[in-house]
Amino acid sequence: MERTERCTDTQRREDAAVAETSVHVDPLVRDRMLAVLRAHPAGLFTDIDGTISAIAATPAGASVGETAREALRRLAERLAVVGVVTGRAADDGALMLGLPDILVVGNHGMEWRRRSDRWVHPEADASTAALAAALKEVADAASAARIEGIVLENKR
Repeated sequence: MERTERCTDTQRREDAAVAETSVHVDPLVRDRMLAVLRAHPAGLFTDIDGTISAIAATPAGASVGETAREALRRLAERLAVVGVVTGRAADDGALMLGLPDILVVGNHGMEWRRRSDRWVHPEADASTAALAAALKEVADAASAARIEGIVLENKR
């Protein structure tokens, strides 16, 4: 019984901490999320841009806020896996996040990174040169047409 009471007390403290940091979340949604996160094993994935980072005028202008970073760090201590999914390169997402224990799934799933472990889909790896050439061709065409305001990224 004492163990159950301790777990319940711990859960109440954690729930109170979550309630303090989730003032913009519907209480019903928050309660459902807490119930799911109590299951074991549990994990959580989120997107970066527009979710834990505000949309910015340019990709380089986006950043992950300290509140989101701290929440992910705390979740990583409790859950089997915590990760982010991004259209950015996994290395760029990892740098932006600054949390090496968080799994970063980059290029919409074509590459993964966690700590020093890295995986790249073989077809994506084989297409790197062709994609770089196509990106250069688009950049050259945009420049020749004097089109301004286009941001092109080589994500690898």
